[in-house]
Amino acid sequence: MKFRSLILFVVLIGCLCAGCVSSDPQKFSGEVRKWVPIGTPLARAQHIMEHHDFDCQLLTKDHPFNQYGIDYLDCDRVRIGFHDWNVKLFIRDGKVSSYGYIGVDRDTY
Repeated sequence: MKFRSLILFVVLIGCLCAGCVSSDPQKFSGEVRKWVPIGTPLARAQHIMEHHDFDCQLLTKDHPFNQYGIDYLDCDRVRIGFHDWNVKLFIRDGKVSSYGYIGVDRDTY
C-alpha cells in the first residue's frame, strides 16, 4: 500500500511540475490563444502568462533588441520537461493586438 501511495505521489508531483502547457506546438498555440485572446489588456496578459509560469518582459518599439518595430510582450518558460516555450504577444494601444511567434523548442539530448 505504501508503494502504491508513493507512485501516486510521484505522478502527482510530475503533473504539477509539468503544468498545463503542451509540448505539441499546435496545441500550445491554441492554449495561448485561449488564455490571452486578442484585445486583452497588457497587464492582464502578462498576469495570465506569469500565472502559467512564464517569465515576461515588455519590449517597447524603441528597445534596442526589438526587431519588430511594435511593442510586444516576450514570454518564456524554460526547460520544464526538456522543453522551452516562447510566446510573443504584440501590443497596440495597451492591448494584445496580434500574436507573434508561439513555439515549443525541444532539447535534442
